[in-house]
Amino acid sequence: MRSLFKPFSKGSGLAWATLFPVTYLLHIVEEYYGGGGFPQYMLKHYHVDMTEARFVILQLIGLIAMILGLWLSARLRFPKTMLVIMASVVAMNGAIHLIRSAANVRYEPGLITGLALWIPLGLTTVYLNRAEMSSARLIFSIAIGLAISCLVELIQAV
Repeated sequence: MRSLFKPFSKGSGLAWATLFPVTYLLHIVEEYYGGGGFPQYMLKHYHVDMTEARFVILQLIGLIAMILGLWLSARLRFPKTMLVIMASVVAMNGAIHLIRSAANVRYEPGLITGLALWIPLGLTTVYLNRAEMSSARLIFSIAIGLAISCLVELIQAV
């Protein structure tokens, strides 16, 4: 496994990269079971009709894309850029859960893992990688992550 992710093999890079799919699985579990489930929550509060099957399929696509992104970035030698992109995605997702929960004064499925795992993981990842990237590359990577977050929000609302 380590040879597949060679650029991550120095120090704890591979272990750190693994935190993203592992925390995503925990986030999916909370969204699926928490507060009656994210699909029901979206229907009740935002009139977005998302079946449980569609929710699971979208989450599996996201998880596969995350793992594939890590693998490709290792093979094509841009693992730090990918980590910052993913960090921006997860931090923004956690922030969205927090903002919606606070604005509506209610629990939203995904809030706990967003606050406890994704916001800290995302911000820490960006912080740890900032000195190893040019400012332009760092800003570009964060912008890509934020754009992906917006796309995910649009896809779930359709």
